[in-house]
This record gives sequence, C-alpha cells and structure tokens, in this order.
Amino acid sequence: MPKKLILAAVADFHFSTKIHELARGLGKEVFFLRTPTEVFRPFTVTPELIIVDLNNTKVDALSLITRIKRDPKLSSIPMVGYLSHVQVQLKQQAEQAGCNRVVPRTHFAERMKSYLEGSFL
Repeated sequence: MPKKLILAAVADFHFSTKIHELARGLGKEVFFLRTPTEVFRPFTVTPELIIVDLNNTKVDALSLITRIKRDPKLSSIPMVGYLSHVQVQLKQQAEQAGCNRVVPRTHFAERMKSYLEGSFL
C-alpha cells in the first residue's frame, strides 16, 4: 500500500527535519519541493497536504500557491502556510492566493503534528 504523501515548500533545515520525522512516525512520506515546477510532477499517490513556508527564499511562495490553486488536479489539496506573526500583509496575500490556512511560524511549530495528521481544517 502506498504511503500518504505530503508536499512541502520548506527550505529551513530545522523545520524540514521535524516535518520529515513527524510524518514518518505517522506513516507518511514528505516530498520537499526545491523548485515551483516540482509540484506538477506525476506522483504515484495524490498528495493529502501542501505545506508552504511563506518566507522560503528558494520558491516564490505566492506564485506557487496561485499556480497550485489554478491546477484542477491540485486545487482541492489542503494547504497550510506559515510566516512571521508580524507579516500581516503577506498573510492576506497568501489567503487571497488560495492558501487554506495561514498561521504564525510558532503556531505551526507547536501544532505541527496535528497539521500533518490533517486535523487543522
């Protein structure tokens, strides 16, 4: 049986490691997106969650969110983004682009397991 898949546009090593370890403990696989186009590659299973670090300097997060939400195969996948709590404008932009949930980085870190379990929406 194929594992459940989570896509993550996260470059921070600390968060990447924590996401990977928690997901593995839940029987899920994480694919870390290094470029925006990787989200459109054919996966053997449909991703169940997309995580976006809105401060990821390697991926234009707002553009990525917009492209995902415009794609019929990906648009229904729940997406959570996180950022610094003072970035109110970026939070609004991410929500307007289609990110289902945008939370402060500390909130995401504290509740990461529940997000990976899918109990955040």
